[in-house]
Amino acid sequence: MSDLIGILFQFGFFFGLLALGYAVGHYRERMHLRSIATRLASYHDVGVTNHKRLPAGTGPVATLGMAAGCCVVASDYFKTFTASIQNLFGGEMSGLASLITRARQEALLRMIEQAREMGANAVINVRFETAAIGGQEGSKKAGGVEVLAYGTALRI
Repeated sequence: MSDLIGILFQFGFFFGLLALGYAVGHYRERMHLRSIATRLASYHDVGVTNHKRLPAGTGPVATLGMAAGCCVVASDYFKTFTASIQNLFGGEMSGLASLITRARQEALLRMIEQAREMGANAVINVRFETAAIGGQEGSKKAGGVEVLAYGTALRI
């Protein structure tokens, strides 16, 4: 009987930590996305495009250099756990998709901030580079994702 109570306690502890990880991770993710949206709204006057050239007749343009923004977002244990379960059955890993969306938006925002510091009001030829960052070898620690956004900063 005491063995059964011990096993139930271990499962309860495991699922309790899983629920705590979900709650805290979900809250922090929502706060981060809200922060990105608020900060991005303040840069509405900086145009961003993936086009290599501006349309003809744009006017005088000063090239200020390359603007870049980098962001690394770590995956929480709940996302890692659910992704490993999802990996067994297939399908979209929506938890990890939100992770990369946050990283991409944050990197884009940091690139725009750097362009603004350079005196730019436009960024053209914007590109993204993505790299997965795995957990430590031999352990079950969660990994993350790194996203680099870069483009040519212009003053029009």
